[in-house]
Amino acid sequence: MSRPSKEADRSLLLRIAAAILGPEMADEVLGDLYQEAPPASSRRSRLALSLRAVHLAIAIRAQRSPAPVEAAQTVGGDQHSQRAPKGSQTWAVIGQELIHAWLRLVRAPAYSALSLLTVAIGICGAVAILSVVNGVLLRPLNFDAPEELMAVFTTERDGNELRNPSSPADFLDWKRASGDIATLAAATYWAPGIGPIDNPDSSVEKIVGLRVTVGLLSMLGVEPILGRLFSPLSQEFSSTAEPALHDRTDTRSAVVSWHTWQNRLGGRSDVIGKEIMLDGTRHVVIGVMPKSFAFPPFWATDAELWAPLELGVDPTRGGRFLRVFARLASGASMSALGERLATVHQDISVEHPETHTGTGVAVERLKEPMVSGSRAPLLMLATGSLILLALMATNLAGLLFTKGIERRGMLATQLALGASRRRLTLGIMFESLILMIGGAIAGTALALVALKAFQSLAADSVPRLAGVVIEPSTWLISIATMALLGLAIGFFPGLRLVFESENRLAQGAARFPRAERSRRLIVAAEIALTTGLLLLAGFVGQSFQRLAGQDLGFEINHVTTLGLDVPDDRLDAAGSMVEGDQNIAPQLDHLIDELAALPAVSSVGAINHLPLAGDLWRGKMFAVGFSAPDDDVRTTLRVATPGYADVMALRLLAGRFFEPSDRSDSERVVVINRALAEALWPKRSREGTVVGSMIAQDNLDDDSPRAKVIGIIDNVKQSLLEEPAAPEIYFPFSQNPYSFARSATVVLRGNQGGVVDATVLMEFVTKAIPGVALGKPQSLQHIVAGDLSDERARTLVLLLFAAVASLLATTGLFGVLAFSAAQRRREFGLRLALGSPRPEVAWLILREGVAVAAGGLIVGAAAALALGSWLQTVLYETSLSEPAVWGGVLLTVTALAIAGSLIPAYRASRTDPTSALNRY
Repeated sequence: MSRPSKEADRSLLLRIAAAILGPEMADEVLGDLYQEAPPASSRRSRLALSLRAVHLAIAIRAQRSPAPVEAAQTVGGDQHSQRAPKGSQTWAVIGQELIHAWLRLVRAPAYSALSLLTVAIGICGAVAILSVVNGVLLRPLNFDAPEELMAVFTTERDGNELRNPSSPADFLDWKRASGDIATLAAATYWAPGIGPIDNPDSSVEKIVGLRVTVGLLSMLGVEPILGRLFSPLSQEFSSTAEPALHDRTDTRSAVVSWHTWQNRLGGRSDVIGKEIMLDGTRHVVIGVMPKSFAFPPFWATDAELWAPLELGVDPTRGGRFLRVFARLASGASMSALGERLATVHQDISVEHPETHTGTGVAVERLKEPMVSGSRAPLLMLATGSLILLALMATNLAGLLFTKGIERRGMLATQLALGASRRRLTLGIMFESLILMIGGAIAGTALALVALKAFQSLAADSVPRLAGVVIEPSTWLISIATMALLGLAIGFFPGLRLVFESENRLAQGAARFPRAERSRRLIVAAEIALTTGLLLLAGFVGQSFQRLAGQDLGFEINHVTTLGLDVPDDRLDAAGSMVEGDQNIAPQLDHLIDELAALPAVSSVGAINHLPLAGDLWRGKMFAVGFSAPDDDVRTTLRVATPGYADVMALRLLAGRFFEPSDRSDSERVVVINRALAEALWPKRSREGTVVGSMIAQDNLDDDSPRAKVIGIIDNVKQSLLEEPAAPEIYFPFSQNPYSFARSATVVLRGNQGGVVDATVLMEFVTKAIPGVALGKPQSLQHIVAGDLSDERARTLVLLLFAAVASLLATTGLFGVLAFSAAQRRREFGLRLALGSPRPEVAWLILREGVAVAAGGLIVGAAAALALGSWLQTVLYETSLSEPAVWGGVLLTVTALAIAGSLIPAYRASRTDPTSALNRY
């Protein structure tokens, strides 16, 4: 391919210039370009030359555009016949000043780039975080009339904020009593194995689902995209009703999510009426929910299918496993429903004191339990983003102010030549407007990237975060806001500068004490905001470090976990304690023996629910011979195999853990943690004296189940990491008192610090227990890291905010001191001429920077302390008097003060006395 000729270059430039100026002025543009540099013939040179031609043509056109007064003059006598309409004159002026503002910004690339970057950073943080706040906290739930949807919980005696599930019998009593105020429905967690119909012994995969009462899905007001919802034939059973038939006598019905339909059922259009195997039982698909449907929003949020819930003819009163939901009737209020349910529950407590003493009922709007845990962290991030936005505005105001001071001489010249003060003010406003709109567009684009990064860090822990998007309205509001802010920032400095006297403007960049004080105040405000953000990030970082480094009570390294669920028809009841109950202990014993023989496995065990990752079963425990009937302790219930303690490296304080000899036909035994021992036997000083004591479940009646304490382990974190360890009791799987425990999590520790291969593990378990439903293998490290994901994301975002704020404050301080040094150039020249050492001159600028930083540091620290009570609510074992945080912030602010002062101080010390004195 031949290179383009010089004539081709000339022809291209002429076409560009003629398109903007017309043919008669095109040669002038071409001549100016050839004077600057003859065009080369490379593609890159042609592109650069073309851009230069456009720029030069616009500049010439702007310079030669007639002023409004000139356009109004006549040629030949009739003034009005040649005058342009007033509206067109106004738009012509606006267009010209926009072009002039753009050209001035192009001629100052460093100033323009720094200003655009400042605005973009501030907008990025504000738009991304405020979009998250809007999507998570403010946006209504995607249901019909979401303000009428409620969640109902059972509370404990101490009035804590735990949102506990309720018993089936309580739910039915509440439902009957509240019929004229609200419609109640309930759901319970279900994790069935989904597999093919034609091969029930093949490998199946666990899927998160819910069993729901018939009215639950319909009360949400969301219609399925295919099929229908559950019919009254599959409704829940009352305490007196006979079992109802399902939609088909030989199968059960199921409603599936859009993702299950697409990923597991092939997205077939004829899926309605097709059968799927769930937990070894045939189910008919009767409906497919929309893609955006997710229920409930605060618990089991990854549910992918729903099936009818059977409560039985004699529902339990003590077992609490139902999540209860309600929709208010027209005109009813949440307080009225709460009062009605509280009255009913009080009657239940009187009738059933053994299970309900000290319990109550709470009603909340459905959205509240979803957002309550995320509200304080997100508001803290929103505060940080607003601080960053304010820092951006002050930094940009400082940049524009400096630019305005430097432009004083040029403004005086323009006024002397007859320029309009109104147009000069308009030009300054348009400069800041262009910067603000350009920064808003760039910042919103950056916000898209920042939002994706935040979602990847905390999507699993912050509800509804995965569905957050930057809506077009947010984008438009950000640009409009920045446009107004740009006009405001440009208007007031422009107004002040333009309407000063011509004599003062003619002094150019001479030193004005009032202007210097204004600049120092702006930078001091930046440093104050930065100090507050640094303190906020420091306290949150310290809190996260202590949260992540706390003692969990077990060892997380080199441990692999695998959840499994054995369908009813696969269980062997030979090991059950009560006739008719089903126990998975025989299946687990066989599986654990097989896994222990693998070369890669060091130890293996199982538990019903992992700490930090599973559900919580709770029950009442009494110390036999030491407790009064009302001295029960609410305790977390665990069921484990003998090898579990070795895999998790639990610390045994006294006695022993389970052994293979603890069988269903031997003495009933339990292991408790230190918290339960201290709660039931507070006066016994040594753990060893508790071993051998007897514990009673549920009550102290003679027929209540009792077991012997054979060991005490150290406390283990059970739920949220920031919660203190609660009382906990362990039962052996072989003596499992809970017949509904068909699920377990197998834990394996690898040999020599290795990790068991997930694929090999799943294949091995499938062969050992055909038809078992398996979850996804995970390392224990990954599970614990997931529990910390939202705190980690919050800490990283705040640290990023603090780093950006420090950068902005440093550049702002640098601008102030550079301008101050330029104004004091004659003073520095005179000092040096009189013999002052150069370090002494540098110290004058350094001292000024440190003084400004110190003032900002004091104000920012005072503001952070004023917010101390609110900040303390989101910190873990971290006080506002942490010396490490205060010391780190002090060093950081000192470092940024020195960094911002160093170059101006060096330049001041290198001033040439002769040139400085001759210039003035």
